[in-house]
This record gives sequence, C-alpha cells and structure tokens, in this order.
Amino acid sequence: RDSDSDSDSGSTHSSQSDSGSASTHSSQSTHCEDAQDLVPEVYRPRWADFHNFSKVKEGVLPPAKKFLRYVRHLSREGKKASTMWCIYSMLNAHLQVTHETRLQHHCPLVPRLLKKYQSEDGLPKQSNIFTLEEIEKLVRHVHVSLSSDTGRSAYLLVRGVVAVLMICGGLRVCEATYLSFSVLVETENGYSVTVKRAKKRKQVHALVKFLVPKNKDNPSLCFFSLVQTYISALKNCKIAVKKGRLFHRGLNKPAPGNFSQTFTKQYLGRGMFYSSGKFFAELLGRPNADKYTGHCWRRSAAQLQADRGICSQKLQRFFGWESEEMVMTYMTQSAAQQHEFAEVFTSTPATQVAPTSAPKQV
Repeated sequence: RDSDSDSDSGSTHSSQSDSGSASTHSSQSTHCEDAQDLVPEVYRPRWADFHNFSKVKEGVLPPAKKFLRYVRHLSREGKKASTMWCIYSMLNAHLQVTHETRLQHHCPLVPRLLKKYQSEDGLPKQSNIFTLEEIEKLVRHVHVSLSSDTGRSAYLLVRGVVAVLMICGGLRVCEATYLSFSVLVETENGYSVTVKRAKKRKQVHALVKFLVPKNKDNPSLCFFSLVQTYISALKNCKIAVKKGRLFHRGLNKPAPGNFSQTFTKQYLGRGMFYSSGKFFAELLGRPNADKYTGHCWRRSAAQLQADRGICSQKLQRFFGWESEEMVMTYMTQSAAQQHEFAEVFTSTPATQVAPTSAPKQV
C-alpha cells in the first residue's frame, strides 16, 4: 500500500510538473506572439526567413550556433558585409523585443564574423550621389514630359514624385515605401510631411517634419506641383487619396488626353524604390548607373545640406543618425568645408606673428 501510494503521489507530482512546464511554455509563446506586434513591420520578413532556415519552434530562443550558420549561409549566397550588417540589426531588434536579449550578448561571434567579412570586402559599398544640377534636370524633364501629350507617362510621374519626396525628407527606402496620404498636409508654402524614422528606436526625435516646397519663380522646378499633379492623376483614376499608401503603380504608356486608366490600385513594390536611382541615372546618361541605388536620394539630400553649411547637430537630428560619425562623413566631403580649409592657403591673415629667433649661445 505504501508503495502504491508513493507511486500515485509520484505520478501526481510528475503530472503537475508537466502541466506546469506546459503552461510556462504556452505563456512564453503567448508573450512572444504579443511582442511580435511591437517589431517594425519591415523587419518581420527577415526574421521569418531566419526562422525557416533555423527550424526552431516559435517562441523558443534560437541557439547561438543557428545565428552563426545563418550568417555563413548569407555569405555563401553572395551577400555583402554591409547587407549582412543590416540583416544583423533586424534580427537584433527582433530579439530585444521578443526575448529581451541582444544578439551581440547571445552570440558574440556573429559581430566578429561580420567584421571579418567586412575586412575581406574592403571599403564599404556606398551609393552614388546626384548633384543639385542633376536633380533639377530630372525634375525639369518630368515637368516637360507632363506638358506634352506624346510624352505624358504615369510610369515617369510616380518615379519623379518618389525622387522628390525622398530628397526633401532624406528618406530611407523602408520609410518611403509605406508613406500614406494622411502624412501630406497642404500649406501656403507647400506640402508639410511628417514621417517616423525607421531606425530611431528612442521616441525622442523619432518624428521628423519636412516641406515639399513651392517654386513660383520657376514652375519647371516646382516640387510641390509635381506631387499635386500626381494626386490629381490618382483622382482621375478613381483611386482614394485620403487613406492607404501614397505610391501606386503607374503604367508605362502615354495618355493622350488625361491620366485615366494609367494608374492602378496596386501599390508600388519595394523593388521600384531601389531601382528608382538607376532609372534616373540612365535617363540623365550618368556612367555606372547601377551604383545609384535606392539609398542615393537620402545620401544626395545629406550631401546637399552639408554643402550648404548646415551644422552637424541639425543634420544629425533631421536624418535620425544615432552618432555624429555618420554626419562627419558628409561634413568632411562638403564643398563648404573644402573651401574653408583651402582659404588657409589663399587668404592673407590679418595679423602675422614674427617668427621667434633661436636663443643665442653664451
């Protein structure tokens, strides 16, 4: 009887422990599912790709070796070190939210491996930059094509609006892709736009406001009228312009009378944003058009602002950079700083200090 009672109590205890562990696991998985809603939407596809590769149960913290294998897998696929660093930040953000840990703490070998790949790649790959003259030329080209019946194309118009908004706001591709009509507010000076920076995890200065300006003196260079024409074209195509995403697919065919049936309700894919720089570089006849990626608009905007002498604090706050190191990459290349340093060799100082003679030996 004692043995039977002991076995009964043991089985009861084991069943309680099993139920307790099951409830704990279910509560952890529920917590992870709830926390996934806090992860930025643009990061989720990358985590899903890693999850399919690692084949780890949902809600369970993947082992460190899974992350190492995934990074090596990306390298074998031909991913550059800069791309893998971007993927690393996406996985790291997901881990912080769902498992309350950082990837560099969970698997310190991953950043070391990425630094090794970075040293093998040499200099980091950077997108080419459009000059102010080239930007004005492409905006003028879009305006001219809109004024002629034979060259009017929704395909060109939507790409011109993408370029204008990304330059004015210094937008990343992920920020421009999900722009909505609600962020555009028409004012007397142009369109006021409010955007949340994608990589700004702190709430302070996470929102940035910028202006798509009017140019009454030179209508062929007016950014505002380009966006206004695009919105009017969507209305003619009976597309709602009060809700939903801003950028719709434009067909690559001329519209002789108006823009009817030249825009569709389908949203622009991210691939178009990445190829928009190459599209205009080829249109302008620029060499190495492949080097004008979707990031070229943000880099062009930063370089133009630095050339105008905008202080580093304003640049850092507007573009949402965490450190001042990124600001310095544009400040040191700016024309204003180059001229300032060159003035040392061209201008005559106001006061010259006579060189001191060496002391006489007694």
